[in-house]
Amino acid sequence: GLAGVTNELFSRFLFEYVLPPNFYAGLSAREAGGVFGANFKLAIMMNLVIQAFKYAAEPFFFNQSGNKNSPQLYAKVMHAFILFCTVLMIAISVNLEWIGPMFLRQEGYEAALFIVPTLLMGYLLLGIYFNLSIWFKITDQTKYSFWITLVGAIITVVIIFVFVPIWGYMGGALSTISCYFVMCVLCYYYGEKYYPIPYQTGKGILYLVISFAISYFGLYLDLGIPVLNFFVKNSLILAYLGFIFLLEKEQIQAYFPNSKEGKS
Repeated sequence: GLAGVTNELFSRFLFEYVLPPNFYAGLSAREAGGVFGANFKLAIMMNLVIQAFKYAAEPFFFNQSGNKNSPQLYAKVMHAFILFCTVLMIAISVNLEWIGPMFLRQEGYEAALFIVPTLLMGYLLLGIYFNLSIWFKITDQTKYSFWITLVGAIITVVIIFVFVPIWGYMGGALSTISCYFVMCVLCYYYGEKYYPIPYQTGKGILYLVISFAISYFGLYLDLGIPVLNFFVKNSLILAYLGFIFLLEKEQIQAYFPNSKEGKS
């Protein structure tokens, strides 16, 4: 929680003070900060899912900590979490054309919609960090939480000061994704040393990369006809689900054996 609050407060508070004057024509630094903050709120949909998951998962993780198969179970939960959240990220991103105006309401705020997929991925990485962090809670080494969060906060501030003056809104969004990415890497590295969990790391990274690419492709896809845009963009969600099915086919069949063999 501290990690999330630190990143959000730093990125929003510092943005308007770091952004050079007249960086965006017709907008003061404070007004540009308002646009940035408004688009940040669109990513809250991912954050709400992650927070709900956190409150439900942590008691479950602790209840299973005495089970000898708990590492395998934690790995399965992480994998399912990544699958669900990547689908959610794509669903929000490809529909920003109508979700954005509906939530932002005021003219001009849509100018920063292009940062929303990056912010969504940032929050998704925060959710992965929550999953990864179970090792230092179970092993009672929560001191790592402080140090990892501190590194994340430093990354946030550095990225804001370096990239906001160059890339504006995207520089602020990069602070979010960079912070949580570094936190995930650190938490995973130390977790493998003290409490190894057999995560499907390769597959997880593949899903993150593919879904992030689809999110931006869907955001910028424009066929010139709103109705056609809606159906084609949302077909990308189905295409991604088909991609998941191909990669997870064996595991899915393990849960749902062939009915012809008389299995239920």
